Amino acid sequence: MVKMFYKKNMRETSFINKLFSREGVLNIFYNKYFLVLNNRLDNSFFLIFNDLNLNKIKYRNNYFYFYTNSNFKKFKINIKKHIKNLLRGFCLIIDIIGLGYYITKTNIQKNLIRLSVGHNHCIYYYLPKGVFFRTKRRQIFLFSFSYFLIKNISVDILNFRKLSVYKLKGIKLKDVLYKKKNWKKGVN
Repeated sequence: MVKMFYKKNMRETSFINKLFSREGVLNIFYNKYFLVLNNRLDNSFFLIFNDLNLNKIKYRNNYFYFYTNSNFKKFKINIKKHIKNLLRGFCLIIDIIGLGYYITKTNIQKNLIRLSVGHNHCIYYYLPKGVFFRTKRRQIFLFSFSYFLIKNISVDILNFRKLSVYKLKGIKLKDVLYKKKNWKKGVN
């Protein structure tokens, strides 16, 4: 397992070993630009990119060496946050509001959804490989380990039928509050 040391007094810290063993991480591969974690449970790999400031760290013989104490603290906080998010995953719920609007899963392919949102034809949307979903008639639950991937997919789905500000009909995220506009200017 990987051990971490300060460069000055070479004090060993075992928080990362405990965190990795608890979350099921088997191996860590290090490069100048990214950190790769191998998951023990399903043998999948996760990448943590260079927002951890990995250029301030030396990695030799399964040991991390930090230049200063502040670098170590930043790295500790960031890597805990990234690993927990990557192993837990992200979930988004999208609601479809309106008469005759619905969403279904197709029987043709596993990652193909069919949206009926008021156009003359149905919209077929193919979800990428890393995204899992469940559908109800008026809701879709998206789950992924990548935050950016799930946000891009939700924005694409929201753009098929934007929410009307007067009737509040269309596609919206579940937790977002929208304010309804009045038809007339003088009426509050």
